[in-house]
Amino acid sequence: LVIYAVANLLIGRKIKYLVLTIIACLFHTSSIISIVIGGTYWLIKKYPLYNHKLLYTIICIIVLIVAFGMGRFANMGWLPIFEEKLSKSITSTIGSGISNSHLLVCIYTLFVLLCSYKRSVICDLTLLTTIYTFIFYLSPDMNDIMYRLTLYFNIMMCISISYIFNTSKRVSTKMNVIILLTFYVVFYIFSIVVSGTHEVVPYSSSILGI
Repeated sequence: LVIYAVANLLIGRKIKYLVLTIIACLFHTSSIISIVIGGTYWLIKKYPLYNHKLLYTIICIIVLIVAFGMGRFANMGWLPIFEEKLSKSITSTIGSGISNSHLLVCIYTLFVLLCSYKRSVICDLTLLTTIYTFIFYLSPDMNDIMYRLTLYFNIMMCISISYIFNTSKRVSTKMNVIILLTFYVVFYIFSIVVSGTHEVVPYSSSILGI
């Protein structure tokens, strides 16, 4: 629902984006990230990144402070349900969901985005969300729930790659994208298939008895 909502936002269907975001938030609290993406989109549309570098530097610093102080948000009493889940996740004995290979993927993607940058709302949005992802990856409080939050930003990275490939006329840019996609596949095989980390299959279900 969030992917579909953001896709509608990028092509100007704002009402559909709002409706789908509201529906998504009824299913899972992490869907609130769709609001963050939408807010970033409208901010960029009014204040383009290229002309307001200081503003977005300040925003990234704020994101950095939030990411590194995430544990404190579990004790503020503003959003009890979210904070309870966050607190349980932070105090969980389960290891971090982020590895050096995740960081490498993010850095490489960021590099390709910077090399292929052109002034547009979508480029600015995907560049910022990739920076958000990198900041969250660096956070010592990175855990299962925060890892899920970054998945939305990772989807924005996928959108950015297809956007760059389809809109750029430079052969070098298209080659960079192809190399990056190859790198994604290698990362998946190494991290998911070979190492077995973050495996999504086989699924388990108490209803189906499996």
